[in-house]
Amino acid sequence: MIAILTSEDAQLIDKETIDSGHKSEENLINNAGKSIAQFIVENIEDPFNKNFIILAGPGNNGNDGIVAHYYLNKFKVKSTLVLLRKKMNGWVFKKYNIPNHTVIQYRQFKFKKSNWYVDAIFGLGLNREIRGIYKEAIDELRKSKRVISIDVPTGINPNNGKSICSPVISNYTLAMGYPKIGHYFNDGLDSSGKLIILDIGLAKDINLNNKFNLIELNDLKGLYPAINKNVHKYIKGHVVTIAGSKGYTGAAILACTSALKVGAGVVKAIVPDSLNHIFENFLHECITYPIDDKGKGFFSLKNKDELISLTKNKDALLFGPGLASSENNMWMSKVLSNVDIPLVLDASGFSPIYSKKIEISQLPKKCILTPHLGEFSKIFKINLDSFYLNPMETIISIIPKLEKRILIVKGPVTIIITTKGEIFFINNGNNLLATSGSGDVLAGILIGLIAQGINIDNAAILGCYIHGLTSQIYRKEINKHGMIASDLIKLLPSAISKLVNVS
Repeated sequence: MIAILTSEDAQLIDKETIDSGHKSEENLINNAGKSIAQFIVENIEDPFNKNFIILAGPGNNGNDGIVAHYYLNKFKVKSTLVLLRKKMNGWVFKKYNIPNHTVIQYRQFKFKKSNWYVDAIFGLGLNREIRGIYKEAIDELRKSKRVISIDVPTGINPNNGKSICSPVISNYTLAMGYPKIGHYFNDGLDSSGKLIILDIGLAKDINLNNKFNLIELNDLKGLYPAINKNVHKYIKGHVVTIAGSKGYTGAAILACTSALKVGAGVVKAIVPDSLNHIFENFLHECITYPIDDKGKGFFSLKNKDELISLTKNKDALLFGPGLASSENNMWMSKVLSNVDIPLVLDASGFSPIYSKKIEISQLPKKCILTPHLGEFSKIFKINLDSFYLNPMETIISIIPKLEKRILIVKGPVTIIITTKGEIFFINNGNNLLATSGSGDVLAGILIGLIAQGINIDNAAILGCYIHGLTSQIYRKEINKHGMIASDLIKLLPSAISKLVNVS
């Protein structure tokens, strides 16, 4: 995994790296510039027949760009250095022999759509309004379809991803050493394009204040359960689901099928009797257990004792996808407060929390809550504008309220708070996941993994990563459009195979 930093964290790492003697400031800037140039040569198609324009502002972000220009010329790539600073002064010009004919002041430069542009205007320290020549340059860059930004696209606040002005829209953002919080929120998510993390030699053993870490594929090595020869279906886990109601049977069907597909041995779906024929038509591999619903298509308070009884001695319970009810959901709080097995709580299952009929502290200790951002704001009474302004502080403030339960916040980037209060980001999915039923598939994946005996923290991380990986596979092997939730289920074996075989 890799730490995700605030601008303050990044500045601390730079300082500690330099003060410790691990690397000098000049070494770091040289490594950054060289790495940028190498990325361009290795990743931009036919780079030796393209024109690269380095737009260099003040400060070390500009110095990184200047050194990148030096190395591009050394690599025989056509590069022009456009200075938004007034003079060719400072140590970087003294150290690097940069031909005068490759340097031009911004006022003498004209933009062309055919060029590739490197945005080295402002780095992490930008937290003020941008005006004058810098604003002009950003407005011109926004017209280009070929932009590489250094560290953070100019115009983006590195700590929350909000726009300071209309920001640069990048094809690639090359993060120096570590990703930044602003890459994952608000406008920073769209402006950053494809995020690439470059190793520039920063010290690795510095004690940071950061709380966020990005999960990578190698972090999941060995987490998926081994396949034993001496096994039967109940050893692989017995899942029970309380999900589905009139008009929302699909949610339960998707979740149950996903649980089986990731390896659960038995899935028992507790369903309203009047809908049982629908579930039996689709859930061929599951056991359906119909409960008398008086023909209404949903559970009621009269069903609570039978529902509680049916959760006993099972390995894990999924509660919530596609549930609807009368009686202000009182039956839900009665059932949930009597659950004594691992629980995944999703979707309509949050209703009694919204209405304060149950507190999070009354849920079982082994519990994963899986809200999307709207549900998250309702559960914790958080204004989303405040969250978007201060995502880091908001997430940290939630930890004590969970009392060592797991929270998965579903959004463009998935955020996980573990039982230990660790905060992880998973960013391997794509916009194909923004489709009805995608969350139900995730809920099924999670409960299927937990039932197999996987540590609940590991199940949360593994399940979210598998979920995102299926969307990657779909985009790469099938199409960039048209994915529906049931497509994710079909691709689960391929995603799991990638995890099992990770070296």
